[in-house]
Amino acid sequence: MDDYLSFDGGGLQAPGGDLELASVDSNQTVTLIQSNNWFDADFSNVIRFRNISLKNAAYIDTSSEQAGNINLSRREILLDEGSAILANTYLDSNSKIELNATESLIIKGSSGQVDADKSLQEIEQIVSESDPTDNNGNSYSVSLIGADVLSGTNGRGNDININTKDLKIFDAGQIRTVNFFPRQ
Repeated sequence: MDDYLSFDGGGLQAPGGDLELASVDSNQTVTLIQSNNWFDADFSNVIRFRNISLKNAAYIDTSSEQAGNINLSRREILLDEGSAILANTYLDSNSKIELNATESLIIKGSSGQVDADKSLQEIEQIVSESDPTDNNGNSYSVSLIGADVLSGTNGRGNDININTKDLKIFDAGQIRTVNFFPRQ
């Protein structure tokens, strides 16, 4: 996969804001359309997209009390080695994660020191906990797309919309929306 927009560790964070990223071939035109006090990208004239990859625990995150929108447009999108796209919220929200991959979306892998004796099911159980460390102090994170409601509300979280020909999720990768509303 030829990466034209690549994050190897690190990432972008815009709490409550909107992030729109695209990877287009040279000589392509992306039009900006003014909408209130904001600009939206119009990709209708783009013929060839390029790839976007997030590796080595890289992230794109708009999480906040009311999370913002995330929109990625490209040919292939890869999340690997514990990378994440997050729009978590604490309040009722009306935002979304929109992923448009003309060819494929691949979510795979975990980060951290993986104990060779651990099964995939054991690693998945560890990363699903609030403190993802095992008894030996090894920490883990999985590659994921998440729009969780974190606490204090029984409201609606964010939507996750995926448009692609080929969706591949393996090696502990996840797409999730979880409401962590405390039980009474």
